[in-house]
Amino acid sequence: MKPVRYLSLIVSIVLLAGCATTNGPSVGNNPQFAFQVESTTITRGLALDVWVDGNTAYVADDQYGITVWDVTDLKHPVLIDSILTPERVKEIAYSPEAGLVIAMLPGFITAYDRTTKALQIQHGNGISNAFRYKVIPPDTLLLIEVEPDNDGCQFLFSYKDPLSNPQWTSDLHSFYAPVYGTLTSLELDSNYVYFAHGQHGITILKYDYMTIGPGFAPTVTGRINTPGLAQDLVISRDRNHVFVADNQSGLQVVDISDKTRPRIVGNSLPPNVNDAVRVRAYGDTAIFIEQFRGIYAVDCSNPASPHYFGTYASNDPQGLFIRESDKTIFLTDLDQGLIILKFRVNL
Repeated sequence: MKPVRYLSLIVSIVLLAGCATTNGPSVGNNPQFAFQVESTTITRGLALDVWVDGNTAYVADDQYGITVWDVTDLKHPVLIDSILTPERVKEIAYSPEAGLVIAMLPGFITAYDRTTKALQIQHGNGISNAFRYKVIPPDTLLLIEVEPDNDGCQFLFSYKDPLSNPQWTSDLHSFYAPVYGTLTSLELDSNYVYFAHGQHGITILKYDYMTIGPGFAPTVTGRINTPGLAQDLVISRDRNHVFVADNQSGLQVVDISDKTRPRIVGNSLPPNVNDAVRVRAYGDTAIFIEQFRGIYAVDCSNPASPHYFGTYASNDPQGLFIRESDKTIFLTDLDQGLIILKFRVNL
């Protein structure tokens, strides 16, 4: 009986070794098990983008403007409101500090009062491609938009004096940086703006938002080309890296600890990825959209060796938002509307 007992012990050790926890998230050999679907909800129009604040989701619903959803019950989102816009909405954000829903229409950036739905800010000359916002306490909203045809960006400062002037007024400053290419996306962090611009990679711009007026002059501090076409980027949790959706080259990890000398330190190109177009991050995990295949999750806890561990198939994915409080993923898709996902793995 001893040989059987020893054989059982050996088998047990092998099984335990096979089940041992590896560094970072893992789903074994099947990345499709990384996510579970909570719900899929058809919206009024074509769901192009999504932004979530608490239990409220704001959807850029194309020709139907902005639709507002209660997502307290992830399995049963409820349409609770809508904001009509003069043109289709392509991208969306919500500023709880300012109480504004910010939307990008074809060539225009608009902002609506969340309560009254009144248009508060409108700017654009027909060629806006992306935007980000920053609230500067107590009463200034900085909107930065990029203009793909002019290789530059617009800094739009909007002010609101709650005592003398309850309406928003705007002051526009244009800055055309020598970025050599089509600006596709941007990200803000402290006093820096990071631009993605296609075949020319990324550019880092420094600005002082306290210098408002004729002396406002952002300066380029660094740039780096990426192997593919840089479409989108997001800043990592440690603020020392950016994750770049680099089109046919998948995900690039760029070290930005030295703003004058950014450098690529890692990359991930999962199977069947040909067109990485958008990227978001939660902790050390980057999730990017492949334009025709869905989303891919990459563990970047070791920036030099990113590890692809999960995917969710979607025919025509568009917008992506990660609610950090409970690691819920909100994805918009032209065919399926608003998709809500949860991780099956511990991050």
